[in-house]
Amino acid sequence: LLFLARVVYDAVFASMPGFVAIDHSLVKTPLAGRLVHSVAQGDAVRAGDTVAQLRNELLESQRDALRASLAAARRRMQAQTAAGAPPAAPPNPAAQPMLALRQSQYRSMRDLVDEQAATQSELDEAYVALLQARGHTAAVASRIAASPAPDDTQFAALAERLADVEARIAALRLVAPRDGMVSQVFPKTGEWLAENTEVADVRARRAPKVEVYVDPASASEASVGKWATIRFLDGYTHRAMVAEVKTTAQRLPADRANPLVVRHHSVIAMLDPVPALPDRYRINILPVDVTFDIFPSDQKGNSVWLSKLYVSR
Repeated sequence: LLFLARVVYDAVFASMPGFVAIDHSLVKTPLAGRLVHSVAQGDAVRAGDTVAQLRNELLESQRDALRASLAAARRRMQAQTAAGAPPAAPPNPAAQPMLALRQSQYRSMRDLVDEQAATQSELDEAYVALLQARGHTAAVASRIAASPAPDDTQFAALAERLADVEARIAALRLVAPRDGMVSQVFPKTGEWLAENTEVADVRARRAPKVEVYVDPASASEASVGKWATIRFLDGYTHRAMVAEVKTTAQRLPADRANPLVVRHHSVIAMLDPVPALPDRYRINILPVDVTFDIFPSDQKGNSVWLSKLYVSR
């Protein structure tokens, strides 16, 4: 009898750990600099819009010095050309190989995302790197196009160094990797930010999902279309439907696991809350417990078995 009661309890009340999953991207600094401008929390942005602008006085001084040196080299070159000295061929932009590499990396990352072997954030980072490589290549090309043909290697080296510094200054303009809303801006204007510092969090406009870690022995419960109940730590419950079952298993995060139990890989199910979660629960990585229905439900998530029982009475 106790065994039967245990089986019934596990079937009806057993829950599985999960988290609120909000599709978002962190905007980070590629270089160190001082924050001079940023968007405000709650602002809507589109991919490529400016999220923050940094300033690095050291890079700016290097740029000014290189511009002066390049102008002096150009004057010497023009004087030699006027005297009849034959000009050499213009240098080949050195940024083309880097651009080709970034394009290849972005295509590979996009294929991995399609195969669910990489995350959207990794694809966003590859996209930002591709934009920076394009800017670098364009800066090199425009600098060479605007310059007369050099007559020595010094001019070519100065042009390349100037293009590199200008590209790094251009990279201090941080752009949104996706359409969405700025949910949080971390630093304040005027702060000096080190390289790879988080500046802003850009969230997608679509409603958040719930990510559930399902024990492989109960994987059949997480079939697409199955209804479940989400239970938050404050007691609030919300209905949800399984929208997707990922093809790659993952380990349950340590903070949700029993330290005395071996953490096996779990099947990951993505649930769509119905209706969308209230704003107070739209917190990324907010822990929840999920219980899958043991009886079939209709399209609104109501138990068909209980409905029949009520009607029969």
